[in-house]
Amino acid sequence: MLLGLAFALWRMTRDIDSVEAADPHPRATVEAPRGDAQEEAAPVAARDAKIAPATVARPAPRHPSTPGGPAVELPPPPEQKPVDGLPPVKRDIKNQLKKQVDAIDGFVSDCVARSAKAGVKPTGAAALTLRFEHVKQKVMVVDVAIEPIDTTVKDQPLLECLRDTGKKMQLDLVDEVTAVTATHQVDLDGGGIVDHRLTAFDVKQVGDPPPAP
Repeated sequence: MLLGLAFALWRMTRDIDSVEAADPHPRATVEAPRGDAQEEAAPVAARDAKIAPATVARPAPRHPSTPGGPAVELPPPPEQKPVDGLPPVKRDIKNQLKKQVDAIDGFVSDCVARSAKAGVKPTGAAALTLRFEHVKQKVMVVDVAIEPIDTTVKDQPLLECLRDTGKKMQLDLVDEVTAVTATHQVDLDGGGIVDHRLTAFDVKQVGDPPPAP
C-alpha cells in the first residue's frame, strides 16, 4: 500500500512538470475595469462598407440669369429726363448753335487781330445777335445785329466785324421750325479773347401763339 501511494505522488509531480514545460509563461488573467473606463475600452463596431453615410442633399442655387432659373420680372428703368428740360427739336438746335459758334472762332480771332494792328486793345463784352429763317427751301441768316444792353466794347469797327461773323453760321432746321434767333458773346481783356460762347437762343415753331403786342 505504501508503495502504491508513492507511485501515485510520482505521477502527479510528473504531470505538473509537463504542463509547465508546455507553457513556461502562463498568461495572467486580468479583470477588465468597470464603469466609464470599461465603456471607453469597449471595441467600436466596424462600419459596414455596404452602407453609405447619410448625407443631406442641398439644392443648387439658381440665379435668374441662368437657364432654368426662376423668372424674375425686373422693374422698368426710370425715365431719363433731359437735364436742360428741352424738347428734342430745341435741344438739337441748341447743339447745332454751339457747334456753329465754335466753328467761327477763327473769324472772331481775325477781327480782334485786325483791331490790335490798328492799336485798339479793348476790354469788355460784345454781344452779337442773328436770325435764321427758311428762304426758298433753304435756311439762311436773314439778320445780324449788335445787342446794345450786354455790349460794353466801344470800338465800332471791331463790333461790326464781330457782328458779321454770324453770317458764316449755318443751321439745319425742320419744316415745323419757322425761325431761330441766337446770341453769341465775345469777352475781351486788353485786346485778347477770353471767351466766345452761345448765350441765348429762341425757337419759333408752327402753331406758336403770336408775340404779345
